[in-house]
Amino acid sequence: MKSYMSFASPSSKEGLHVATVVLIDCSPSMEETDWNPSRLVAAQEATRVLIEEKCRQCPEDYVGIVSFGGWANTEHVLVPVGANATSLINCLQKIQIKPATNIDAGLKEASALLRGSAGVTKCSGMWGLVESLLLSKPSVAAQPVTCDLKHIICLSDGSPTDGNAELCASFIKKNGALIDCIGIASRDNVDEKVLKAVASLDKQGRPRYRFIGDEDALVKEFRSMANHIQVMR
Repeated sequence: MKSYMSFASPSSKEGLHVATVVLIDCSPSMEETDWNPSRLVAAQEATRVLIEEKCRQCPEDYVGIVSFGGWANTEHVLVPVGANATSLINCLQKIQIKPATNIDAGLKEASALLRGSAGVTKCSGMWGLVESLLLSKPSVAAQPVTCDLKHIICLSDGSPTDGNAELCASFIKKNGALIDCIGIASRDNVDEKVLKAVASLDKQGRPRYRFIGDEDALVKEFRSMANHIQVMR
């Protein structure tokens, strides 16, 4: 399995293009107000900063947005960030709370988005039924993109309630995508074991997982992730 170095400096980014899917937990706990005004709003703000920073540094990079609760939605397909920042931010701000925390469904939708087939993956069982009843419209059709690196940023404040996120992540990583995992708000509630297993490895073989306990640190982390990543061959 590939491992990854730290995010590259601007001087090392010439000719490199990255497709990033930001995967945002929108389970009920993300409405908690221990982060002002809520955990979800803080995640949206951090993602907005990533979009704006990529616009400034890497406008030809692609960015897409997926939300997940009991099921996953593509909020915005992958598009060149420089020409589509306003559209991305508008969709980001419309994310709605969903029941449960199915990280597996979110990873499958993010992977499908990177392959150009978003909206094809569906949940099974009870959440598949809920999804079919509650979704007002299907996910927007996506197109495959050609990039040097495919990158998923998975943010969650809780523990998986459904699916097998570790197994799904192993297939994604074997197919060459990088996964960064961010746990937020309360270490008592975040399943760090699962998020560490989902994450890719850095050059020391450590999971690319970080726990972040406040809003300012989250914004700083997302600003850093707007940079590019060097792959260990």
